[in-house]
Amino acid sequence: MKITAIGATGKVGTPLVRGLLERGADVRVFVRDPGKARAVIAAGDMPGRLGIVPGRLDDLAAVRAAFSGVDVGFVALGPTGDQRPLQEGVIEAAGQAGLPHLVRLSVFSTGHHSLGLNQRAHAELDDLVAHTGLPYTSLRPALFATSVLDAAEEIRRTGGWTGAAAHGRNPLIDPRDVAASGVSVLLDPAWWGRHHELTGPALYSWPDVAALLTRELGTPIGFRAVDGAALRAAALARGLPEINAETLVARERAVEAGENERLTDTVRALTGSEPRSLAAFLHEYRDVFVPQWEAA
Repeated sequence: MKITAIGATGKVGTPLVRGLLERGADVRVFVRDPGKARAVIAAGDMPGRLGIVPGRLDDLAAVRAAFSGVDVGFVALGPTGDQRPLQEGVIEAAGQAGLPHLVRLSVFSTGHHSLGLNQRAHAELDDLVAHTGLPYTSLRPALFATSVLDAAEEIRRTGGWTGAAAHGRNPLIDPRDVAASGVSVLLDPAWWGRHHELTGPALYSWPDVAALLTRELGTPIGFRAVDGAALRAAALARGLPEINAETLVARERAVEAGENERLTDTVRALTGSEPRSLAAFLHEYRDVFVPQWEAA
């Protein structure tokens, strides 16, 4: 199987490319920084063949060339902000190149009427793919377990973190399980032509996550609920771009409304393995959460 991957150095892209190479696939990665790609993918003596193609996503002729002569393309780009027009261009270029099939990283609960900005944006991108006529599959993972890492600095400093969803629950998923699911989808056309909703094994509210961290660290970790305006102001104060702050607030509104409160068995169906637990993920990364007064 010959595959072109765009977004190959991200949380999902890197383990996905490595998984494809381990399965013997011929993978072409289109990247801005070839040196970074070589370092993070670290193909070594994997049985597959890695081709690194340098280029810019706004060079649509180069993108079309990257998609030529392969069986399937994988795209993992942001749906909003600066990456939105780049992803739109990549989709159009894939259609113009006659790509036989496109697999795109999307998001859980994608829909035009979601409270989440990302969910609405991905629904619009789905419409764009449909307009091109590209044969199409999407991976729709729940919120990544790595999102908890975004709160690590605040937890170390204050013993807790701030959000706007005190009750809604998420089926948090490890990005490595998303990558493993993507490998299975890309290599087996029997899985093509669907929207694969991917979740972790259990539902957690943010206070539930705080309780897991408390047990893991042996010291109280709290969650402080605030309204959306306060969360936005705090995000901007710590330097987040405005679109990121708006996306965070919208995400919390969608979570609190219960948009993500369901589980699927898709990871197990695709990979043959149960998804990793959140407790195991937090144990793996426990050192980044230890409050300063405990680490001293």
